[in-house]
Amino acid sequence: MVLAGACIVGVATGSGEKWPVIGDFLRSYEIERAERDGRLTEVPSDSIIKIITTDELSVGDCYTKLPSAKKLEVALLACEAPSAEGEVQALVRIPDGAYPGPDTLFQIASSECPSTTVAYLEPTELRWSFGDRIMICLRLLNGRVPDE
Repeated sequence: MVLAGACIVGVATGSGEKWPVIGDFLRSYEIERAERDGRLTEVPSDSIIKIITTDELSVGDCYTKLPSAKKLEVALLACEAPSAEGEVQALVRIPDGAYPGPDTLFQIASSECPSTTVAYLEPTELRWSFGDRIMICLRLLNGRVPDE
């Protein structure tokens, strides 16, 4: 793992409770390192597996915080983890052409995402201009409800 241009702004102690983001990062790094070294036999059920961008999400991935058009990174973890908030249900390819707009994107989500989908991530107009044509259909876990 390379941290080019990174700046640590705090120090995690023990469980990382004082600095939860740094603590999560360090747990994620330790899991990746153990996996790479062949020491990982089982991922702790509530540990972050890794941080990825929404472009890297796959069907079946579970995450801790609902991604959004503005938040392009998401923390992956085991779906059975108590802090898992949702799961990717489907990736829908939107046909090329002019940016369809929110109403058309809603119609696409309604017809193409599974019926258990409660939220979806759509390409923004800016991301569309860079070739993003994927809609991500999301299902919430553990009785959670989407933020308004």
